[in-house]
Amino acid sequence: MDLVLWWLGLSVLAGVLAGNKGRSGFGFFLLALVLSPLIGILGALIAAPSTAVEMEKAQRGTSDVYKRCPMCAETIRKEALKCRYCGADLAKNQEKAAVPDYQPTSAASAWASCSVFLSM
Repeated sequence: MDLVLWWLGLSVLAGVLAGNKGRSGFGFFLLALVLSPLIGILGALIAAPSTAVEMEKAQRGTSDVYKRCPMCAETIRKEALKCRYCGADLAKNQEKAAVPDYQPTSAASAWASCSVFLSM
Protein backbone atom coordinates (compact mmCIF):
# COMPACT_ATOMS: atom_id res chain seq x y z
CA MET A 1 0.00 0.00 0.00
CA ASP A 2 2.83 2.38 0.82
CA LEU A 3 4.43 1.75 -2.57
CA VAL A 4 1.20 2.71 -4.36
CA LEU A 5 0.94 5.98 -2.39
CA TRP A 6 4.58 6.85 -3.16
CA TRP A 7 4.02 5.98 -6.82
CA LEU A 8 0.95 8.25 -7.01
CA GLY A 9 2.62 11.05 -5.05
CA LEU A 10 5.73 11.09 -7.24
CA SER A 11 3.55 10.90 -10.36
CA VAL A 12 1.67 13.99 -9.18
CA LEU A 13 5.02 15.69 -8.55
CA ALA A 14 6.04 14.97 -12.17
CA GLY A 15 2.78 16.53 -13.36
CA VAL A 16 3.25 19.63 -11.22
CA LEU A 17 6.85 20.12 -12.41
CA ALA A 18 5.75 19.87 -16.03
CA GLY A 19 2.78 22.18 -15.46
CA ASN A 20 5.06 24.87 -14.00
CA LYS A 21 7.05 24.84 -17.25
CA GLY A 22 3.93 25.28 -19.38
CA ARG A 23 3.81 21.63 -20.42
CA SER A 24 0.89 19.22 -20.04
CA GLY A 25 0.81 18.39 -16.35
CA PHE A 26 -1.80 15.69 -16.86
CA GLY A 27 0.23 14.13 -19.68
CA PHE A 28 3.36 13.93 -17.55
CA PHE A 29 1.28 12.58 -14.67
CA LEU A 30 0.00 9.78 -16.90
CA LEU A 31 3.50 9.11 -18.23
CA ALA A 32 4.84 8.80 -14.69
CA LEU A 33 1.88 6.69 -13.59
CA VAL A 34 2.19 4.20 -16.46
CA LEU A 35 5.97 3.97 -16.89
CA SER A 36 7.68 5.17 -13.73
CA PRO A 37 7.65 8.27 -11.55
CA LEU A 38 11.41 8.54 -12.04
CA ILE A 39 10.97 8.75 -15.82
CA GLY A 40 8.16 11.29 -15.43
CA ILE A 41 10.16 13.52 -13.07
CA LEU A 42 13.29 13.36 -15.23
CA GLY A 43 11.23 14.14 -18.32
CA ALA A 44 9.61 17.11 -16.61
CA LEU A 45 12.97 18.44 -15.45
CA ILE A 46 14.56 18.04 -18.88
CA ALA A 47 11.63 19.49 -20.83
CA ALA A 48 12.21 23.04 -22.00
CA PRO A 49 9.70 25.71 -20.98
CA SER A 50 6.86 26.18 -23.43
CA THR A 51 7.24 29.07 -25.86
CA ALA A 52 3.71 30.20 -25.00
CA VAL A 53 4.78 30.74 -21.40
CA GLU A 54 7.84 32.71 -22.56
CA MET A 55 5.65 34.87 -24.82
CA GLU A 56 3.40 35.72 -21.88
CA LYS A 57 6.45 36.64 -19.81
CA ALA A 58 7.67 38.87 -22.64
CA GLN A 59 4.39 40.77 -22.65
CA ARG A 60 4.81 41.35 -18.93
CA GLY A 61 8.47 42.28 -19.42
CA THR A 62 9.89 39.45 -17.32
CA SER A 63 11.18 37.11 -20.02
CA ASP A 64 14.85 36.20 -20.40
CA VAL A 65 14.37 35.15 -24.03
CA TYR A 66 11.91 37.58 -25.63
CA LYS A 67 11.22 41.33 -25.67
CA ARG A 68 8.74 43.64 -27.39
CA CYS A 69 9.66 45.62 -30.48
CA PRO A 70 9.59 49.36 -29.62
CA MET A 71 8.08 50.19 -33.01
CA CYS A 72 5.30 47.63 -33.54
CA ALA A 73 5.04 46.02 -30.05
CA GLU A 74 5.33 42.46 -31.42
CA THR A 75 7.20 39.84 -29.40
CA ILE A 76 10.71 39.14 -30.73
CA ARG A 77 13.90 37.53 -29.41
CA LYS A 78 16.11 39.70 -27.18
CA GLU A 79 19.19 39.25 -29.35
CA ALA A 80 17.36 40.33 -32.53
CA LEU A 81 18.95 43.22 -34.42
CA LYS A 82 15.98 43.73 -36.75
CA CYS A 83 12.26 43.19 -36.11
CA ARG A 84 10.89 40.42 -38.30
CA TYR A 85 7.43 41.99 -38.33
CA CYS A 86 7.98 45.67 -39.10
CA GLY A 87 11.63 45.62 -40.18
CA ALA A 88 12.71 48.21 -37.60
CA ASP A 89 16.46 48.36 -37.05
CA LEU A 90 16.78 47.58 -33.34
CA ALA A 91 20.56 48.01 -33.25
CA LYS A 92 20.16 51.74 -33.91
CA ASN A 93 17.49 52.00 -31.20
CA GLN A 94 19.78 50.25 -28.70
CA GLU A 95 22.65 52.61 -29.52
CA LYS A 96 20.39 55.64 -29.10
CA ALA A 97 19.14 54.32 -25.76
CA ALA A 98 22.67 53.57 -24.56
CA VAL A 99 24.24 56.93 -25.50
CA PRO A 100 21.90 59.90 -25.21
CA ASP A 101 22.65 62.74 -27.57
CA TYR A 102 23.74 65.92 -25.81
CA GLN A 103 23.19 69.03 -27.86
CA PRO A 104 23.30 72.44 -26.27
CA THR A 105 20.32 74.63 -27.05
CA SER A 106 22.45 77.58 -28.14
CA ALA A 107 26.05 78.63 -28.63
CA ALA A 108 25.88 80.85 -25.54
CA SER A 109 24.90 77.96 -23.28
CA ALA A 110 27.69 75.84 -24.80
CA TRP A 111 30.27 78.54 -23.98
CA ALA A 112 28.81 78.88 -20.50
CA SER A 113 29.12 75.14 -19.93
CA CYS A 114 32.72 75.16 -21.15
CA SER A 115 33.70 78.12 -18.98
CA VAL A 116 32.19 76.50 -15.87
CA PHE A 117 34.01 73.26 -16.62
CA LEU A 118 37.34 74.97 -17.27
CA SER A 119 37.15 77.11 -14.13
CA MET A 120 37.23 74.02 -11.90
